[in-house]
Amino acid sequence: MNALRRSDTWEIMNLPRDKTKVGCKWVFTIKCKLDGSIERVLLSLAINSNWPLYQLDVKNVFLNGNLEEVFISLPPSFEEKLGSDKVCELRKSLYGLRQSLRAWFERFGKPMTSYGDDIDKLESSRRDLQKTLIKDLGMLKYFLGMEFARSKEGIFVNQRTYVLDPLGETGLLGCKAETPIEPNLKSQAAKLEDVKNIEQ
Repeated sequence: MNALRRSDTWEIMNLPRDKTKVGCKWVFTIKCKLDGSIERVLLSLAINSNWPLYQLDVKNVFLNGNLEEVFISLPPSFEEKLGSDKVCELRKSLYGLRQSLRAWFERFGKPMTSYGDDIDKLESSRRDLQKTLIKDLGMLKYFLGMEFARSKEGIFVNQRTYVLDPLGETGLLGCKAETPIEPNLKSQAAKLEDVKNIEQ
């Protein structure tokens, strides 16, 4: 809070009539040491803008970035036809190449971030992106096996599929699982004698 005051982050005033306000929220982050003990608790103020999360699938994503002077050996079975002294000069990036992400960002990321709110230039970039066979997957629902649900309170992530898929594959999806505790057992506070007996 002191840092926010020192840096003159805001001025408190009445909301002007023709303006709308954006929500904010406090975010607590616990930083831990290597041994798991708490090093410090950070308190941050974050804007709560309720931005929708969209998902895209780019076909052959790395083939859309241009490269300069990267040479690779011929793919397997090409040497027999073309000779072992030949190489391929890459014109497009390939998966696994260090420059691939940079080439993608140079072609699409940089232009889109530099346009700001210039709609004409953004539309031009959007058309260029559509040429690369981008499939709009709509609002983010699944990513890396995780399910995303959005509400006014925030974004909720669960990994139901990590439990349901193996149960379905093994035929145990509808089974009642046995537990090492009696069903409907009422929890009670432990007595000191009981704890001592367990330790022995």
